[in-house]
Amino acid sequence: MKKTLASIALACAALSSALPSQAAIVVSLVPSATHINVGDTVTVAVNISGLGGEIASGYDLKLLFAPSVLAAGSITLFLAEFGGLANTSTSASFGTGFVAANLVSLLDDPALSADQSDVFTLLSLSFNGLADGTSSLSFGLDPDYERNVVGLDAATLDAAFGSICIEVGNGQCTVPEPSTYALLGVALAGMLVPTVRRSRRQARKA
Repeated sequence: MKKTLASIALACAALSSALPSQAAIVVSLVPSATHINVGDTVTVAVNISGLGGEIASGYDLKLLFAPSVLAAGSITLFLAEFGGLANTSTSASFGTGFVAANLVSLLDDPALSADQSDVFTLLSLSFNGLADGTSSLSFGLDPDYERNVVGLDAATLDAAFGSICIEVGNGQCTVPEPSTYALLGVALAGMLVPTVRRSRRQARKA
């Protein structure tokens, strides 16, 4: 496991150094652990990074998992970056093998631009381990209702969506494909690139 983690870190570093300064927008899944025992709980944060001069004004997301291995627990929507409870419209639903969440901010684009950072958490979810095995966590394929984040003028953002694998009990995930390394590198670069929007805000305030 240590060798695998070291390989991922090296791949991320090499790829991020080769990326242009304006990185792609990435919606990534960040688990509190990649292995849990049967009966334990894992929390998964859904983060967005690499916004640059863009914003996130809303989203429709559907996360898929293996219901024989994991059970959905709770969902928490992070509202501060969208204007708080009074300025958002939200919904969430649970079903067999999926969790769906929808959010629309009622603030205008300039207000969101002033409040949002380039990297922040959209929501977090908890899952309970049901049985030995592995479960992929990934977004659905529908670009409008399952993997959609909108930005300026309510236009859909050109974003990359990540996936992860959770091991429960004696389950073992396979080694990530090269494309997964690339996505990790893009996500890392999105968190490290200079924030163009902050410079613009400072220029407007001056």
